[in-house]
Amino acid sequence: MENVLYQNTPNTETTDTNTQIPVFIRQSAYLLFFKLLLLELLCALILSIIIIPQSLISRLLPEIGTSLVLVVLLSIFTLKIYFTLLLTSQWADEFYKVKLGEIIYYRQGIFSDREEHFNLTNVESIRVIQDLPGRLLRYGTIELINPVLKKRFILSYIPNPAKYIEVIDNLMPKGNSSQAIIIQGGGEKFE
Repeated sequence: MENVLYQNTPNTETTDTNTQIPVFIRQSAYLLFFKLLLLELLCALILSIIIIPQSLISRLLPEIGTSLVLVVLLSIFTLKIYFTLLLTSQWADEFYKVKLGEIIYYRQGIFSDREEHFNLTNVESIRVIQDLPGRLLRYGTIELINPVLKKRFILSYIPNPAKYIEVIDNLMPKGNSSQAIIIQGGGEKFE
């Protein structure tokens, strides 16, 4: 599954910023999948903890035991639906917009919106950090370092980070040379 809504090949000959189509980047769908899987396992664990004592309760208090278990099961099912919708909407409403000379982080919510701008001018280095699951599932964290602003900007759980480093590098202002460093797992550096 590709997480780019708009793909562009920047024209390095033009300086008109209106001709650049922004690139939208979302976190890897694998992250959402693992969160939903964890939610499913947690619900299964809670259900197994409840069902085992339920047989004892229904033997001791038959009229109360069945009703109580039904209420608990309905509550767990409702909470599971709520958290599934919450996790999915959080994933869908959090993204990065990469455009000429700038990356904008957006996080939209029901009660508040967050927007953070990072200027690509003077970016000294770009690092990709991938652990073993990230290498296997092709996602990683991209870190941009701007020593002039004394600021780091982190794009977490990005699918195919090498591709997006190239996109970011192409959208950096002219004359800005950065060195991409890939750090995998324990900190070995690959140039």
